[in-house]
Amino acid sequence: MEIFLLDLGQPLEGIGASDRVRLAVSTALQMEEINVDGFWVGEHHGEAAFSAPEVMISSIASATSRLRVGSGGVLISIHSVYATAERFRLLSALFPNRIEIGVARGKPPDNLISQFGDFSNETYEQRVRGLRTALLESRSGPQPNDCQAPPIWLLGMGSRSASLAGELGVNYCHGLFLKGAEPLTAAYETYTRALPVGCNGCFGVAMSVAMSGEQPARIFAGTYARVNLTIDEDQVIENAMCLASGVVLSRTVFVSAAASAKAYASIASHLPGVAATLGCFKSSAVTCK
Repeated sequence: MEIFLLDLGQPLEGIGASDRVRLAVSTALQMEEINVDGFWVGEHHGEAAFSAPEVMISSIASATSRLRVGSGGVLISIHSVYATAERFRLLSALFPNRIEIGVARGKPPDNLISQFGDFSNETYEQRVRGLRTALLESRSGPQPNDCQAPPIWLLGMGSRSASLAGELGVNYCHGLFLKGAEPLTAAYETYTRALPVGCNGCFGVAMSVAMSGEQPARIFAGTYARVNLTIDEDQVIENAMCLASGVVLSRTVFVSAAASAKAYASIASHLPGVAATLGCFKSSAVTCK
């Protein structure tokens, strides 16, 4: 099973926005040293530090040599589909076999939309379909087109996104850490049913991790004393049921919920230990029967 860290660029106590950006790059270097497979960065507008994932990806990929780097995810509803495809193809040419594109629903906060306009003249589904065509099917479209296109991941929390990802034959990562997320087994079943016959796809799960004492009160009830990390009790139960339910996980993405830079660094350094603690997963690509 692959292990990734997703950094959403959330504010950390005592760290300015510019230092927060640089902290992500240094953390990615640490991830490579301890053999974590990859590092995703979010896209958020307003308080969070990461507003341009492609820029972050380029910087992190330049600073590392092996780590796979991607977006978790691009808010495609506010971007040009064609320009997004061009940027990720260019990144793939610069860093072969190391770039991924994760796509998410969502928009900037309403106050920013009211100031700068509503960008969405197409539905999310239309934009995702267009992005897949531009990246995977068009030989005369976005350049450079003589390199391998980056894998596409749809990020979601329910059947709509899981079904769309399966229908398009792209990978799906279920945001179990998000409030209101559907059960993992339901998302898995929806995804595999929607996959075209013979199509391979990867199914992943995103789980939040926090240091003891740093977590929001509502979550992180299950404690892993060996590494002083806590994970949402509901998420632990969900994942303990994976093997028995036949869910095949190709990837676990850990999402830091730390409030301070010290806790954030501790979470990053202990990811392999957390993954070992939750080592009840089967690992492979999903193949529709």
